[in-house]
Amino acid sequence: MSEEISSPPVDVVSPSTTEERLYASACHFAGLPIFTAIALANILAPLVIWLIKRDTMPFVDEHGKESLNFQITALLAYVVAIVTACAGIGIALIAVVAVLQIIFPIIGGIAAYEGKSYKYPVTLRLIK
Repeated sequence: MSEEISSPPVDVVSPSTTEERLYASACHFAGLPIFTAIALANILAPLVIWLIKRDTMPFVDEHGKESLNFQITALLAYVVAIVTACAGIGIALIAVVAVLQIIFPIIGGIAAYEGKSYKYPVTLRLIK
């Protein structure tokens, strides 16, 4: 006897064009530390892309919100790390967040370019 196991429906938005996939991946890649020579550029760059394209490209809307949520979470983690640096804990936290801020946007950008949904782990979902 064969039973079908069905997964719950996931509200995944599929990209309709290559342009949409490029903008979605740009939301993730714009948050990489290499592009953040200007203070808070890791938040401002994905924010600008998301604000411009969110109404016309649902896939960019999904990825833009996810990228922004991660970048805001990383900023909050840096603030906590600086406050706790006197206790020695913050120094380790800065290193962990810096590594995650490189790895996760790359994974998200690749997933977006492949037309897949991506949810950052350990991220506050502030923008819904």
